[in-house]
Amino acid sequence: MKTRKGIKDMDLMDDFLFGESMMNEETAIPMAKMIIERATGLKVRNLEITCQKMVNGLDTDYHGIRLDVSASEIDIREKNAETVRVYDIEPNNGSMKELPRRDRYYQSLIDVRLLEAGTDYYKLPELWSIWILPNDPFGGNRMLYTVKNVVEEMPEIEYNDGIKKIFLYTDGEIGGSRALKNLLRYIRDT
Repeated sequence: MKTRKGIKDMDLMDDFLFGESMMNEETAIPMAKMIIERATGLKVRNLEITCQKMVNGLDTDYHGIRLDVSASEIDIREKNAETVRVYDIEPNNGSMKELPRRDRYYQSLIDVRLLEAGTDYYKLPELWSIWILPNDPFGGNRMLYTVKNVVEEMPEIEYNDGIKKIFLYTDGEIGGSRALKNLLRYIRDT
C-alpha cells in the first residue's frame, strides 16, 4: 500500500505542491517567469499561464497528457497579439529512461494545437520544454542541459525548428548561474 506524504514532507518537486502553488495566477506568473528566465536566459514579457492543463490524444484510443504548467508569451506590439513562445514546465520525479520519448510525445501534442488549418508554418511559435529533475539525466553533474536538433553530418549548422528542451537537475553543480542554482535548491528543499 502506498503511503501518503504529509504536506510538511513535500517540496515543489511533488506534483501536488507544485500544482497548488501554480493555481493562483498572482503567484504563478512570477514563479513561472522566474523559472523560465533563469533556465533560458531570456527576458519574458506578457506571460499567460495555464496550470494542470489536460491535452487529450487525437481520439479515445490515444494517450493524453497533463501539462503541469503551460505558459504562453504573447507579443502585443503587433495589431493582432500573437503567441511567440510556448513554455512547458514539468517537475518530474518519474522514470528517467522514459524521459526522452515522453518529452517527444508532449511536444507533439502541444504542437498539434498551436497551428490552425491554413496557417503558414513560420507562424508556429517556439516551444521550450523545461523539465525539473531530482536525478541527473545525462550524468554530467550539470544543473542545466540544453537539447536541440542538429544536422549530424554538419553539427555547426543550426537546425532551428523552434524546439528547445531544457533539463534542470536540482543537485547539479556545473553550469548555470548562482540565481538558477538557488532556485533549484529552493524547489528541491521547499
